[in-house]
Amino acid sequence: MTRLSLKFDRWPAKDRALFDAVFRIGSLLEGSGRLAGFRDASARTLRYSYAYWLGWLQRTLPEALDEDPVERATVERLHTWLTSRDDLRIRSLVSLGTSALRPLIAAAPDRDWRRHRLLLNRLHLRVSDQTSIRKAGRILHAGVLLEAAQNLMERSGMGLPPVSLAQARVRRDAALIAFLIVLPMRRRACCSIELGTHLQGTGPWHLTLPGELTKTGAVWSAAVPELLDAILADYLAQLRPWFAGRARGGRADKALWLNDNGTRMAVNTMTGRITEATRRLVGVGISPHLFRDCAATTLAQDSPDASRVTRSLLGHSGFRTAERHYNHATSLDAGRRYCDVVRDLRQTNANGIKRKTGKEDQE
Repeated sequence: MTRLSLKFDRWPAKDRALFDAVFRIGSLLEGSGRLAGFRDASARTLRYSYAYWLGWLQRTLPEALDEDPVERATVERLHTWLTSRDDLRIRSLVSLGTSALRPLIAAAPDRDWRRHRLLLNRLHLRVSDQTSIRKAGRILHAGVLLEAAQNLMERSGMGLPPVSLAQARVRRDAALIAFLIVLPMRRRACCSIELGTHLQGTGPWHLTLPGELTKTGAVWSAAVPELLDAILADYLAQLRPWFAGRARGGRADKALWLNDNGTRMAVNTMTGRITEATRRLVGVGISPHLFRDCAATTLAQDSPDASRVTRSLLGHSGFRTAERHYNHATSLDAGRRYCDVVRDLRQTNANGIKRKTGKEDQE
């Protein structure tokens, strides 16, 4: 089988030097590379993608490996490479192309990369079209999810110690849904929250996420909204101690969110629990990541002028994502107007004569 990527020890010397330069952690005298702040996992992703780029060049244009890394990365070659990967989905192509291009842009930031970005943007638009179909019917108003979670907790004995594992699960999952819809964060960050380290206070609470738990690498800090006071108080006073008591040897994890056996809740476990719980609550399974879409869409829907606040709310580095949610909110507004028309039509009889209301009868 032909190897698609080129092993690092077989990279041209110029490419190895480029990677060393952009990821170099320097000193006060030398300075660091533009990608020095990347986490190890992110750096590995860029390296893997770049290895596929070099592997394709070796198979199709071996003479290009002697060229300067930046000069050889023409938009025509990038297009030919990506379109040759018919084994990948469009989303994977976008990720592959973006990751391979990132070190080159960091190495030559003053170069004109507009045509390269345009190519990737066009691919990204095709991904967005597919994603909107996948999300259809699953992006609900944040208030709907919050109210449903609160009602479920109240019906499940909120304020009292749980009497069974089933009841404790229901209340914990409802509390987790409320927490994530009010503080929409990524799954890994949510599962990594520890008491006293990231979540501090006794009500009001304050939450701080360090850079290693955020996508941009920047610290994210916020006061926990009062909406969550009663829910967090119930979880911390009644539910979390109950789950902690189920830990082997009585040694529970410091994590805020505990699994059934008192250990830290895993990312995939949380995803499954929330998706199943929302399916029971509102009739459609909504994954934790879609909560971020719900939050952004709610913000744009209820306050379109403030839609760009989404960037800070979700920790995005740019405005394009927030603008997409604004567009979605516009379509929701059109849906509400359609419902008004339907209500008017229901007040009209088959002959086109508008039914009289009580007020009309009095007149």
